[in-house]
Amino acid sequence: MKKALVVVAVFSLLFGAAYSGQIETVYKEGISLLQAENYDEAIEKFEQILSESRTHPLSDNAQYWLGECYYSKLQFARAKDEFLKVLDFPNSNKTPDAILKIGLCYKEMGEIELARYYLVQVISFYPDLSVARKGAEELKNLTDEK
Repeated sequence: MKKALVVVAVFSLLFGAAYSGQIETVYKEGISLLQAENYDEAIEKFEQILSESRTHPLSDNAQYWLGECYYSKLQFARAKDEFLKVLDFPNSNKTPDAILKIGLCYKEMGEIELARYYLVQVISFYPDLSVARKGAEELKNLTDEK
């Protein structure tokens, strides 16, 4: 019985590492495609990651970059929806950036009050990060445009 458990444990470790490495490879491909402005193929890569695992350590980043792809394609409503999904990942390093981008999406869609709300959120909750400075600049621009 102990041998069977050891075999299962070793198999799980090896399979898990290979699977994780596969996701990392797809993630790197997606980033490269995004940087090359090949947004549709990058979207496919990030969606592949999210369909395979929403618990992998790179899943929240894949979700964020999916939003960036749509933002770059000027599809602001879809981008906003994808950035909102980043907020479903607990303790994501991409949360502050996603909140900023949600505000920018609303700005681009002409929904100024919602834009203002999210920009204030990023400034309030992440005052020491560069996204707060960017949020403050965007908020000032909204105020100046009025």
